Amino acid sequence: MLVSPDANLATLTSFRLLPGPMRRDGRPPSGDDDPMISNSIANRAFRAQITRSFQSRGYVLNEMNPDFVVAFYASAHERLDVGAWDYDNPTTSWPTTPRQTPAVVQYMEGSVVIDVLKPGTRQLLWRGEGRAELGNDPAESITLLTKAADAIVSKFPPPLPRVVADRR
Repeated sequence: MLVSPDANLATLTSFRLLPGPMRRDGRPPSGDDDPMISNSIANRAFRAQITRSFQSRGYVLNEMNPDFVVAFYASAHERLDVGAWDYDNPTTSWPTTPRQTPAVVQYMEGSVVIDVLKPGTRQLLWRGEGRAELGNDPAESITLLTKAADAIVSKFPPPLPRVVADRR
């Protein structure tokens, strides 16, 4: 787990998931790149679990004006280079200067990465990592992906409770 030194995670209460990323090199995504692309059922199950996991920690889904956005990556068959994918994110490493070239970080096969980004600037605030050793059985892969998503999000701090003023 990585946390940006200037991230104030305690102020976050709402989120939304970003749509799938595009490759930075312009090549179209294919099933060879990512199990999320080759198996839309796995993609939907993974996205749904990430949403449920954040909600179970007390965060509210807000598609219009979230406090943070969530990006995710997964790889089954080759090393995962999150720098090869673009969520229209000008900065994915620290320090966060505008339009900084992201650091190249490669993850082993079966890696699952969930990023929490600041909306607008897409500054990386938090990165959680996990493993899901995916095989040839799609149902088993979905189960492993959803377990990995829940385990990763469980490391994200819960929101602070909202204090409501008592008018007596």
